[in-house]
Amino acid sequence: MNKFSTLVVRAILTALFLGLVAPMSHAAPVLPGENPIIRDAFTADPAALVDGDTVYLYVGHDEAKGDEMFTMREWLYYSSKDMKNWKAHGPIMRATDFKWAVGDAWAAQVVKKGGKYYFYTTVQHDATKGGKAIGVAVSDSPTGPFKDARGSALITDDMTPSDKPWNDIDPTVFVDDDGTPWLAWGNPYLYLVKLKPNMLELDGAIQKIDLPNYTEGPWLHKRGNLYYLTYAAFAHQGTAEKICYATAPTMAGPWTYQGILTGFAQNSYTIHPAIIDFKGQSYLFYHNATLTLGGESGAIGRRSVCAEYLYYNADGTIKPIVQTTEGVSAVPMTPTSTQKTTELASNPVIWADVPDLAMIRVGDTYYMSSTTMHMSPGLPIMKSKDLVNWEMVGYAYDTLGDNDMLTLQNGKSAYGAGSWASSLRYHEGTFYVTTFASTTGKTHVYKTKDIEKGPWVESTFSPALHDHSLFFDDDGRVYMIYGGGDLRLIELTADATAIKPGGVNQVIVPNASLVAGPNVGLNAEGSQMLKVNGKYYLFNITWPKNDMRTEIVHRADKITGPYQGRVVLKDKGVAQGSLIDTPKGDWYAYMFQDHGAVGRIPFLVPVKWEDGWPVLGVDGKVPETLDIPTQTPTNSGIPTGIVASDEFDRRPGQPLLPLAWQWNHNPDNAHWSLTQRPGFLRLTTGRVDPDFLSALNTLTQRTFGPQSSATVSVDVSNMKDGDFAGLSALQKRYGLVGVTINGNTKSLVMVSAESDAPVELQRVPLTQNTVFLKVECDFKDKTDKAYFSYSLDGNTWTPIGKPLQMAYTLPHFMGYRFGLFNYATKETGGYTDFDFFRISDKITQR
Repeated sequence: MNKFSTLVVRAILTALFLGLVAPMSHAAPVLPGENPIIRDAFTADPAALVDGDTVYLYVGHDEAKGDEMFTMREWLYYSSKDMKNWKAHGPIMRATDFKWAVGDAWAAQVVKKGGKYYFYTTVQHDATKGGKAIGVAVSDSPTGPFKDARGSALITDDMTPSDKPWNDIDPTVFVDDDGTPWLAWGNPYLYLVKLKPNMLELDGAIQKIDLPNYTEGPWLHKRGNLYYLTYAAFAHQGTAEKICYATAPTMAGPWTYQGILTGFAQNSYTIHPAIIDFKGQSYLFYHNATLTLGGESGAIGRRSVCAEYLYYNADGTIKPIVQTTEGVSAVPMTPTSTQKTTELASNPVIWADVPDLAMIRVGDTYYMSSTTMHMSPGLPIMKSKDLVNWEMVGYAYDTLGDNDMLTLQNGKSAYGAGSWASSLRYHEGTFYVTTFASTTGKTHVYKTKDIEKGPWVESTFSPALHDHSLFFDDDGRVYMIYGGGDLRLIELTADATAIKPGGVNQVIVPNASLVAGPNVGLNAEGSQMLKVNGKYYLFNITWPKNDMRTEIVHRADKITGPYQGRVVLKDKGVAQGSLIDTPKGDWYAYMFQDHGAVGRIPFLVPVKWEDGWPVLGVDGKVPETLDIPTQTPTNSGIPTGIVASDEFDRRPGQPLLPLAWQWNHNPDNAHWSLTQRPGFLRLTTGRVDPDFLSALNTLTQRTFGPQSSATVSVDVSNMKDGDFAGLSALQKRYGLVGVTINGNTKSLVMVSAESDAPVELQRVPLTQNTVFLKVECDFKDKTDKAYFSYSLDGNTWTPIGKPLQMAYTLPHFMGYRFGLFNYATKETGGYTDFDFFRISDKITQR
C-alpha cells in the first residue's frame, strides 16, 4: 500500500470514485462465501496459506476512523475448510512484536518450509534505520505464536536506495519445487532475491525487475512448469490500482507481461492479490472497500478482503476475473459449464455498421447514439454497462421528415443522406440528441427526460450545421461547434432549440486540418467538444492525401480560443469520436474504422493523460485486446443487442417491431402488418416500382462480422403477376434471392447489382408456395462476399446465382443490410407472408 499525504489521497479518491455505487449493504442474510468474505473487522492485504485441509488467511487489521488513512497495528488471521465459512481467531502478531519496529502492520505472508512457518511482513523501522522494513517471524504452527526470527530486519531501506521511504513493502515468499526460497517485494520498484535454506538470510544480490505498470503487492506462485508473478499496478500512472500478472519459465525470467487480471477494487484506491489452489479449485483473494461496520463505511484505510474463483486457459494464461458480490458463494464453473465466461474485450467492440458515435455516461450507465441516415426509425440510442456489450433502447425519431426523398417518391431517394452525425448530451436532468440533414436542410434537436422510454420532443432550425457538437458550458451558455476545415462556434438559446440572436458566431479553429500536415484531403470535421479540468478539447477527424484517417485534437483555456492542436491517433484508420471516462477513472476514446462492406465499425482505444493532453492507444497503436473484463455468452459472435432473430410472434403489449429492425426510408404503414396473419410479417404491394432500390417497405437489419447469415421462410401464394419478394443484401451493389411471378408461373431467382445495374444470374422454376431463402456474408479478412441459396424443405440448401462481391459505396454510405422485401412491377395488392427471420454467426458457403 502506498503512503501518500492525506490531501493527495483525498483528491485522487474524489476524482476516481465520484459517481460510484455506495458501499454495499445487505438487507437479506449474507450467504457463506459472499463478498466481502470477512465482515467482523476491516481487513486488507490478504495472504493465504493452504495447510492440509485448511486455508489460513492472514490480513492487516484496518482500524482507521473518520478521515484517517492507514491505522494498522496488528495482523488478524482466519481459517476455513471450505472457502466459504471463515472462523476468526483474532490477532496473530502486532507490529511492535519486532523490537526494532515502531508500528505499521502492513502486508504480510506466511509460508511453510521444513515443518516451520515463516511470517514475512512490512513494518516501520525505528530511527536506527528509518523507512519501511521487512521482518520475519517463525512458529511451529500456522496459528502461532510467531516470534521475531532474527532480532533484526531482513530488508532495510539502505539496501534498496530510493527516494521513496516506503519502497521496501509487501513481501511475498515462494518456495520452489527444489526447496529454493525466493523473496519479492517493493513499491514502486519490484525487487527479487534468493533466500538461503534457513529462510532468514539473503543468498545473492538483490535484483530489480522491470514489469509493465508495476506498483506494489507482488504474489509468486507456480503451476506446472510456469511461474506467475501477480501484482497491483497502474497507481504510478495516476490512477487506482488494478491487478496485472506476468509469467516466466524460471524464477530468473524472462518475465512476460500477460496483462490485466482484474480491474479496480470498488471504492478502494489500492488492491492486493493472493492466489491459492485448494481442493482442486483455484482462488484469487483481494480487498475492496464496500463494507460498512460499526457506523464506519469502507475507505482507503477501511478495506475488506474478498475472494473469487480463478480459472486458467489451456495455454497457462489466467482468465480475466470480474469482481462480484457473489464471490465463492456461487457455483464454480466446470469444463462443460454453460455459464457465461469472462474474457477480455477485443476490438472492434461491435463488428457492425455503427458509425459517427456520440457517447455519454450517466452514473454507471453509458449511452450511445449513431448514424443510420435514410433508415426509419432513425437516430438509434444504445446503452451499455461496460462499453462493450451494447443494446438498443430506442430511436429519437420515427421519421425524419416527409418529402419525396424520404418517401421514395418521384424518382428521388435519401440514400447516403437522411440524418448524419449526432451529438448526445445530458444536462440538468434532460437528455439531448441532435443531428442535421441535407435532406431537410435543418438541424434537428430532440429532448427527453427518459432516454430509454421517451418520448422525444423535436425542435428544428435552419441551417443544417454540419457535424456539429452540442455543448453546455459551466456558465450556462449553450453552443454548437460545427463545420469542415474552418471549425465554427455558434451560440444557441438556453433550451438549445434555436440559434441565439446576437450570440457568439465565429471561427475558432481556422483550417484545423493543418495540424496533421499540409497535404489536406478530407478537411477536419466530425467535431466533438469535451471539457476536462477546466480546459476545452475539440476532437476532429481529418484525412491527409495518400494517407489514412487521422484523429486530431485542439485544446484551449477558453471556448473561443486560441486553440493549440496535435495529432492524437494515426493507426488502422480508426478515427472520429471523442473520449469517455469510467466510474473508476479509466479513459477511453470511442471511434470507428471503415471496414469494407460491413460498414463503419466501433473501436475503443485506451487513453492516458500527460501534461494536460490525452494520449491515445498503446504506444500510439490501437490494441486488439482491451483491458476490460466482460462477460459474453460462450461461443457467441452475434452482437445480440444490435441485431435479433424474429419469429414474428407477438404477445399483447409487445411492440410490433423489435428495435433491431429499421425500414429502408419511411414506411408505408398501410401496407405491412403483423396482425392480419398472426405469427407472420405481411408485406403488401401498394404501388408499382421499377426496381428494388425504389421499393417501399423493405425491412432491414445490419449484417455483422466476421461472418453472418440470415434465413427466412416465406409464403408466396398470394403474389400477383410482376411481383418480386425475398431476401436481400442491401447496398447500392445489392444482391437478391427471392420469388418472382410471371403470369401464373413462379420462379426462384438471384439478382446481382455488383456491376451497379441489376442482372438476373439464375432462374429456377418453383411449384410450391412456401420457400426458404438464405443470404450468407463473409467479412473475414475483408473478403466481402455474399452467398445466396434456397431450400424447399428448410433442410437441404441449393446455391443460386453467383457470389456477390460486396462493396461499400458512398452513394449509400452504409454497410450492407439484410432486407425483407416485396414489390410490384405490374399491379398492386399482392402480398407475401414471412414466417421467420433467423440470424447466425456461421456460414456454410465459401
